[in-house]
Amino acid sequence: MRQAQPFLLRRSLPLCCAALLGCSLLLQPAHVQADASIDDVQIGFAGEHKTGYWTPVWITVSAGEDPANGRLDVIASDGRGLDVRSIDRKEISVRAGQTTTILRYVKIGRLGKGLTVEFHDRAQSVLRKRASYVDRPLPVSSDAELVVSLGGDIGVAEALAHDVTAIDVTAVQIKQADRLPLDWFGYEGVDTIVITTRDNPLLDELSSQQTAAIRQWVEMGGQLVLCMGESGKQILPAPDDSPLKPLVDLVPGKFVRIATVTNAAALENYTGGGAALPMTVDGRLRMTVLDQVQGNLELYDVGVTGRRPMVIRAPFGFGQVVFAAFDLDQPPLSNWEGRSRMVVKIIRGGSAQENRTAVQQQSGQVSHVGYHDMVGQLRGALDQFEGVSFVAFSVVATLILVYIVLIGPVDFFFLKNVLGRMQLTWVTFPIIVFGFVGLALILKAQLKGKEILVNQVDLIDVDAGTGLLRGTTWAHIYSPITETYDVALQPSLTRNVDAITTSLLSWQGMPGAGLGGLNSTFAAAAFSEPYVVSSGEAAPVIAGLPMQVASTTSISSRWWQQSKWDHTTDLAADVDGLLHGTVVNPLDVELHECMIFFSVWAYHLDRTRGRLKPGQMARAEDEQPRNLQWRLTRREVQEMKDIATPWDPTSFEVPRIMEMMMFQDVAGGDQYTKLSNRYQDYIDISSHLISGRAVLIGRIEERGSKVSVDGQTIDSEAGRHWTFCRVVFPVDRSKAQDD
Repeated sequence: MRQAQPFLLRRSLPLCCAALLGCSLLLQPAHVQADASIDDVQIGFAGEHKTGYWTPVWITVSAGEDPANGRLDVIASDGRGLDVRSIDRKEISVRAGQTTTILRYVKIGRLGKGLTVEFHDRAQSVLRKRASYVDRPLPVSSDAELVVSLGGDIGVAEALAHDVTAIDVTAVQIKQADRLPLDWFGYEGVDTIVITTRDNPLLDELSSQQTAAIRQWVEMGGQLVLCMGESGKQILPAPDDSPLKPLVDLVPGKFVRIATVTNAAALENYTGGGAALPMTVDGRLRMTVLDQVQGNLELYDVGVTGRRPMVIRAPFGFGQVVFAAFDLDQPPLSNWEGRSRMVVKIIRGGSAQENRTAVQQQSGQVSHVGYHDMVGQLRGALDQFEGVSFVAFSVVATLILVYIVLIGPVDFFFLKNVLGRMQLTWVTFPIIVFGFVGLALILKAQLKGKEILVNQVDLIDVDAGTGLLRGTTWAHIYSPITETYDVALQPSLTRNVDAITTSLLSWQGMPGAGLGGLNSTFAAAAFSEPYVVSSGEAAPVIAGLPMQVASTTSISSRWWQQSKWDHTTDLAADVDGLLHGTVVNPLDVELHECMIFFSVWAYHLDRTRGRLKPGQMARAEDEQPRNLQWRLTRREVQEMKDIATPWDPTSFEVPRIMEMMMFQDVAGGDQYTKLSNRYQDYIDISSHLISGRAVLIGRIEERGSKVSVDGQTIDSEAGRHWTFCRVVFPVDRSKAQDD
């Protein structure tokens, strides 16, 4: 045997060397991983972005000697502090030796947590880059105001910072078009976009996709301020193949000519006076003159040919455009002391915007409910599940106290003074323990339920002018066990089954520092893997959503569809400002509890008993107009006094909460509810009533969208649901305006 050992060693040595060589080759990193790199990560607009909203992220990737092909993921936190992987299933391809910048979108849920970018090549090698907030601005709070200026500086930051009605404001100036989103939801966290047109090279750099994204953002509820003075003759009208065509379509009128403003009295009065505008020292003030104007004429100049519109506030889709017919970034206005007041009035509008500080002054009165925004009250209402009861802390504390007393003093007294045998504690103690375990199991079975439940609110908006359908869904999911789920949402009440419906599906945030709030420091229990959210797909899915036993989570979806409007409308306002003409139900389902809101009036459709079948019409003049604000605030006459019913921030009545979210500014804004409506303020379309549009509002019995969990559609009995519909109609106000 001793002689055989050298022979075996000689035989095994080459095999060992080959094995070591093979292992070393296997352990070498893939070539892409060694050579490719993630060079830079830029978040938001010049680094500024808001928590709780979709935000653009630009990622710079370089390839090495070989091409880099794979998928870019962005990992951030949600409103609960859990990790979320935002994916785009389109692979990127970077040629060998080249560098490219990729645009992705992500929702960031917690202040200061940062994000991680991962590049997965086809061989599953992973490159990671951490983007922290050590050397970049912290995200803006979800209920703050973000204003993005494209081009010249009109003094937004200075104006809004000194505005006594302002909330926290962040103003950003962008001068490079390559740092603008290509999809409308990249602007979701932006409150106002300001575009100047004179000496603005950025306009020449914009692509058709970028201008179309801005236009769609306005249609979906955004506000665009367009300053166009002497440059109007170069920009208006734009040819069909011009990249600026989507923006030019937003101008609320037809171009006539360029004129010179010779009298500054109108501008000075618009800002409240106090600062004279020098018309000769700093140069001439040139303006773009429009005709066939649509919208509200807030400021006009009187010329030889009549009134010349200077500030127009016009609805477009579900948003609005503010057209200023002069250049605020050029002399003489740029040097005028009154410019700041003008900028504030242009951006904030009328009295509907002046109540936004009430919630800051009254925040202490509602702090006990755990939220200061209307979406927090809606969230609390959707967390009330039928058949599921949450045990109060006092009950739990009482049971713990009873348990301690039983296993301690009671057990000792019973064994010593009644049975006289202390050794029987080996019997009584397990009986007490198992008894309480059984009681806990019984309580769980009776109070926590055994099935997945979904409480859901759908809001469907239809714009009769453009044919745009916009949907918003809030869904709260209850899980009786600890599990991860795949959740999908499919809109079911669209107007045109052949048209493409695009959706966004993600977690739902809540402003503030309360439990589950976006500013909260409390983090939910950690899970090993982030769950997955996709953006901008026809059928997005939240994959691997983790939930603990007897817990709830909230998700939200925004979806939209562009289709043709098949009905003609003849709504008009008479000389008294009352509505005449017909409204129609454009959906394929019946509406009930129908009303028409117009200006300061509410029309109950009593003639049709509050119901409209698909395609059915109703005439506004057949109904009795009632005061809209009285209805919204439940105002009544008591003992010769008009008394409004105070808003109850603890109420969980979903229809009442939704009514206020949809028209809070008309009801009196924050001063009435003592709650802001900032986080999802696009829901409030009070400005359309002020701008002279009519809104048909009703409810639908069916769910507006279908929620499925792990491939199984949630039954209508598995939770509660509310579906609301609003149809926005244009109104001819020529008679009322002429009067």
